[in-house]
Amino acid sequence: MKDNRDNIDFGREPIGKLFRGIFFPTLLGLFFGVVLNLADGVFVGRGVGSDALAAINIAAPFFMITSGIALLFGSGVSVVAAIHLGKGNTKAARINVTQAYCTAVVLLGAVIATLCCFPEFTCHLFGGSERLQPLFNDYLYGIAPGLVVCPVAIIGLFVLRLDGSPRLASGIQVGYSILNIVLDYIFVFPCGMGLAGAAWATSVAEIAGAIGVIIYMLCFSKTLTLYRPKFSRTAIILYLRNVGYMMKVGFSTFLGEIAMTCVMICGNYQFIARLGEDGVAAFSVACYLFPLIFMVGQAIAQSAQPIVSYNLGQNDWERINSTRRLSYRLAIGLGIAISLFGIVATPLIASMFLGPCRAYDIACQGLPWYSIGFVFCTMNIVMIGYVQSLEKAKRATIYTLLRGFVFVVPAFMLLPEMLGTKGLWLAVPVSEALTLGVIVIASNLYNKQHTMKAKLHVQQLHQLAKLYLMKKTLILMLTLIMCTAVIAQRPGQRGPRQRLGGNPERTMQQIDSTKLAPFKAMQMDGPDGVLKYREARIEAQTEDKPALVIYMHGASGRGQDNTRQMRQLGIYSIYDYMVKASITGYLLVPQCPENYYWAGNRECKPYTDNVKHLIKQYVEKGNVEPSRVYIFGVSMGGGGTWKLLSEMTDTFAAALIVSGQYRGMNQKKAAKTPVYLTIGGAEGSRCNDFKNMAEGVKDKGGDVMFDVLPGLDHPETCVQSFTDERMTWVFSHKREK
Repeated sequence: MKDNRDNIDFGREPIGKLFRGIFFPTLLGLFFGVVLNLADGVFVGRGVGSDALAAINIAAPFFMITSGIALLFGSGVSVVAAIHLGKGNTKAARINVTQAYCTAVVLLGAVIATLCCFPEFTCHLFGGSERLQPLFNDYLYGIAPGLVVCPVAIIGLFVLRLDGSPRLASGIQVGYSILNIVLDYIFVFPCGMGLAGAAWATSVAEIAGAIGVIIYMLCFSKTLTLYRPKFSRTAIILYLRNVGYMMKVGFSTFLGEIAMTCVMICGNYQFIARLGEDGVAAFSVACYLFPLIFMVGQAIAQSAQPIVSYNLGQNDWERINSTRRLSYRLAIGLGIAISLFGIVATPLIASMFLGPCRAYDIACQGLPWYSIGFVFCTMNIVMIGYVQSLEKAKRATIYTLLRGFVFVVPAFMLLPEMLGTKGLWLAVPVSEALTLGVIVIASNLYNKQHTMKAKLHVQQLHQLAKLYLMKKTLILMLTLIMCTAVIAQRPGQRGPRQRLGGNPERTMQQIDSTKLAPFKAMQMDGPDGVLKYREARIEAQTEDKPALVIYMHGASGRGQDNTRQMRQLGIYSIYDYMVKASITGYLLVPQCPENYYWAGNRECKPYTDNVKHLIKQYVEKGNVEPSRVYIFGVSMGGGGTWKLLSEMTDTFAAALIVSGQYRGMNQKKAAKTPVYLTIGGAEGSRCNDFKNMAEGVKDKGGDVMFDVLPGLDHPETCVQSFTDERMTWVFSHKREK
């Protein structure tokens, strides 16, 4: 095929030169798409907040489904049309292109209209919560117009490269990416449109890209021009046959997008269940990185695809094998480089999206583990793309099912149970590594069977290979399902660390409902409005005046329901200890509203004034012993505890702070209260920060106990810090009058 634009000859030009001529423009276009994705995340994270990032992550599967449908037809028509061009059948290639455009636009329009009619169902289907629903709606309705026309742009990029214009395809992609970035900034910051502004920026840019493709197809294309459709009975039958075949060839690419959707939905469910909305925000940073890997893998696969498919039409296997070897070597080298970058640059990456908050800490702990899988993912994308280019649709589909469904779903279910929070981050790398192993083994088996043509018929070999692969896949699926069922049905057989680890914010279904009964729902008017809290009265056979105990919950307990904060198991550990140790007293659990943090941050003001007012009310009314006021703080609540210790220097007898920091703490004032500090050994850089803070308070004359809990991550530490020994130390103190 002699090109009319960039002088590309798929049949005779040297493979290295030909590959470079397609790869670099394709990589440039995809790179700007990644820059757009990162910029969008930075603008939303900094301009709207971490909840907006979480809402985008909930809506991302919706976007991926629509782009997956567009890629289904884009990759399918690219392979089919390239083979037709290799055989000299230009008319058939033009008909295929026209049919792909029309079908994708109509199908996507129907899907988008359906999902937009049921936003609440869609949000919860993708793993969202009521708290994220309004932000999800803003993003959904804003981005819908752009998604309707996105197949025109996506399919157009495939067609332009096949038409011999990879640089023009890259130019269109770069152009609408830059436009999207500029509009993102304008709509989010100067216009103050919030998350809806980011969505509308994407829609406007998608429409602009589609217009660019349409202008090329109508005015400048000489080979793959649009073909006037016919509506006779024969034409409709041929249309259905052609569309069906294109969908069959491109189905693995569609599954690749759906696989990412499955990864995100599974991740959303698991992260929000174990780490709350902050966990989803941290996971969204990892999901923003995924397009970087997808960019590299797709740039290699899309560059090799027209070369392989065209030469398949000419039956030139020497050129096909040369292209395969080049693309595999490039995938390995770039995949390793990206994995190393993700591991080394984790703090920089996380700080681009998130300020100092719990979500940032979670991301810093997990991203290095998640980055391990980048090299496996890159190889999988390239190898599946190669198989697809050979019209081996079934093999490509099986491989995509393995990486997107068969392995990743059980991995998200099993690994967190075995490894805690670390298992959440390792689920995707493990599934990608297992998939790569299957592809390599199956490819070697397939190649060996082809060397036995003298002994067996080729068709029999193909059938044997398919049956062997299907058999092994079925056995593996059944094994994983059985293991999952055993673990799910035997919660009482887990060890204490596995039972508690990974989720300090247990749902009430996971906690005996009778434990909540002693805690009465209360509220009080304070300087920051109404404070909702729970009160439990412990009556012991003693004449001591009641002690006052405050529990400051973590970020996932925020809300207005006066119940969400009660999910944290540390509360019940304190209550049980007070009963067992015969400590008469009040245990109060105030709730921080959703738009506050106990100690405040750059996005919201602190909420400790109401807690101070609550403590003073109990003390001044003479209901409690003033020398026996204790405070416990977990994670975000630990930061609030440090703030209260700095401001109420003559109030508390002792404190227990679990993995909580407050950068505005006055160490000299905080040193006036004895404090027990704990942090998990697997919490990364926070260990050193916490240790330095403990030493700083001790240097100011403070009575400080400090424990690092070996091997525990943040959620596990928030549960397992409440031992009898530590609480005995806390309650042994009394403040001098």
